[in-house]
Amino acid sequence: MDKSEKKESFGKKYGLILALIAMAIVYLFPTPVDLPTQGHRLIGILVFAVIIWMTEGVSYPVSAFVIVTFMAFALGMAPDPAKHGALLGTSKALQMGLSGFSTTAWALVAAAMFLSAGMMITGLDKRIAGYRTKRVGKNLYYACIKGRIRGILKYARVAL
Repeated sequence: MDKSEKKESFGKKYGLILALIAMAIVYLFPTPVDLPTQGHRLIGILVFAVIIWMTEGVSYPVSAFVIVTFMAFALGMAPDPAKHGALLGTSKALQMGLSGFSTTAWALVAAAMFLSAGMMITGLDKRIAGYRTKRVGKNLYYACIKGRIRGILKYARVAL
């Protein structure tokens, strides 16, 4: 094997298959009484998405397309709670699935992603980490303890 060829990780090779199996397992569980069928199906899609993102089995744009497609079909084949016995349909399922983007929360997440990308491109993230490491130390446990103590003291000073 040539050095230029890198061996693919287990997650990249089998991440998509593992995610599909995990989603199928979630779908095989009985739907709890308090949970609507749509919620049960969305939990399965959430499990699929988390595994796909953790293993990087497919690229992010492809995973976004696959997740939206699964949402359309899985929710579209779910019974409509307003009309007993009728299916929800894919157009209503897409409206329901994409309605979260009508809030302002997505803008906050998008802005945070742009800021983090900018920090990584400019190297600011490494400078901040180096500053924190120099100031607090390399041991993560002590860094957390020092941060908590500092926060408690700051809160106590403000409270008094």
